[in-house]
Order: sequence, then C-alpha cells, then structure tokens
Amino acid sequence: RTGTLTRFPSLTLAVNGAARSLSWTGAGVAIPPEENAVDIFNQLFLQGTPEQVEAQVHRLDTGRSILDAVGAQAKELQRDVGARDRDRLEQYFTSVRALEQRLQESREWERKPKPVVDHAAPVGLTNPAQYMDKVKAMYDLARLAFETDSTRSITLMLNSLATPVITLRGATITDSYHNLSHHGKSDDKLAQLKVLDEWHMKLLANLFSDLKAVRDGEE
Repeated sequence: RTGTLTRFPSLTLAVNGAARSLSWTGAGVAIPPEENAVDIFNQLFLQGTPEQVEAQVHRLDTGRSILDAVGAQAKELQRDVGARDRDRLEQYFTSVRALEQRLQESREWERKPKPVVDHAAPVGLTNPAQYMDKVKAMYDLARLAFETDSTRSITLMLNSLATPVITLRGATITDSYHNLSHHGKSDDKLAQLKVLDEWHMKLLANLFSDLKAVRDGEE
C-alpha cells in the first residue's frame, strides 16, 4: 500500500547478521539485509552525477528487457506442463510482474533529487565488537529515512548470536552476549548482561525521543 509512495518500498537492515533477515517476499524468499551504514547512507542521500544517474537508468532498462525475454520463454513453457506446474509458473509470473513494476518505479525515482539532511555520514564500523555503535548508527539511519519519507517500512535484525565480546566505553565485558544470556545465575555474568541490556534500552529510548521530536511537515 505504501511502497510505491517512497523511493524505497522498504529497508531491510541488520547488525552483525547479514545471513539472517526479518523480511520476506510474498513468495517466501528471504530478503538479504544490508549492514554497512556508509552504503545505506549513500543510497538514501548521496546524489550521483548526471552521468551516474543516466547509467543507473540504463541498467534498470536492461534489467527490464531481460525480464521480458525470460517471461516470453516461461509462457511458452506454460503451454506444455501440467496443472500443478502451471500454478507454480503463475506464482513466478506474479513475482516477475511485481519486479517489473519495481524497476519502473526505480527508474522514475532515479531522476528525482535525493533529500538533503543535516547529519554527518556515518563512519565505517567493520569490527563486530562495535555492536552498540552499529546499533546506534542503524537507529540514526532509520530515523533519517522516516523523517525524509524515503521509506515507510524498516526491519532491523540485531543479531547478538553472531556477536563476539562487545566493546563498551566505561564497562568491562568478558564474554559474548549469547554466552552471557546463558548465565547459570552467575552474579558476574548477570552483572555484565545487565550492562548490555541497559545500553540496548538507552539506545532504543533515544531513538523514540528523536522520533517524537520530529513534527510532520516540518524540516
């Protein structure tokens, strides 16, 4: 209902979890999340040169022509298969039609200027131990995406399972988040887990406060 109204129908993001997703297509295929904050910021707000824009439009046009060719071959196949396979092919056609529509929408958005934000581009965070810094960066990007109406749907996978010992300013953490959650009522592990959970709640509270401070229709 809302995906056609914004440059990005949705954003699928993750922290330390590129192999896991919270978003799926209508056909049940997982959408790979993005977890590089710099790349996401550039997609949202970095305006390409006129030459780069036209090159991207050409790539989108090429993608559409490939879909046309595959669709024609699939329709020929449809005439020679049984009812069950025809149903599966119809699901495929539905997916192709949705992708064709998305390509056309992307083509139109390419020539529209991207929003300008008064926010510094995030720094590259490549160390999984910088977990909380990564979470904050993703929260900032989500807020900016909503504020600029670049999208109206975002999922964010916070993957503690794949996270090593987390580095925190002013705190000493000696084990991974996942292992600390299996604390066995150890006072030391519970104390460390409490620190991590409080950081999570602090970052989430800041996100809510930032979102609440924005008024619709205001810059």
